[in-house]
Amino acid sequence: MLNEIIFLISNFYVLNMIEYFIHKLSHNHKYGGILYRLHHQHHTIDYPPHRLTVKEYTEDSPDTRGPNIVMGTTYYFIVYQFLPLYYYLFFAIQTSLFFYCSNMLHAYYHLEDSPFEKYEWFREKKRLHHKHHRNTCKNLGIVFNYVDMYYGTFNK
Repeated sequence: MLNEIIFLISNFYVLNMIEYFIHKLSHNHKYGGILYRLHHQHHTIDYPPHRLTVKEYTEDSPDTRGPNIVMGTTYYFIVYQFLPLYYYLFFAIQTSLFFYCSNMLHAYYHLEDSPFEKYEWFREKKRLHHKHHRNTCKNLGIVFNYVDMYYGTFNK
């Protein structure tokens, strides 16, 4: 049981590092490719600094699942090659929940009347994320900012 707990904690930190570096790459016009193009649209057209929230999502709301699915599937396939099935199941469940929750919270950061607005922790995360939209080199962590703190990109 201790091995499983250590594995889950380690995977949690790895997932946050991956999210941070993919987000950082998404802001790099030279190396970001399609990630940059989609994410640049997210920051300049969909949610520019002067309009960070919408009242409700519409059919025109940006859908960022495509690149996430491609990257996620690739990541799952690579990890599957190296982990025993028992640990891979832990990995797959935790990773799926992590990215689902991260994507959901990110969507709610841009929604005016989010069901999470009643929670102080959410309002703080939303505030930090909106700061990221004003200064894209800071607060790259979507849910957790400890990687930002480590690399000096955290902006309280």
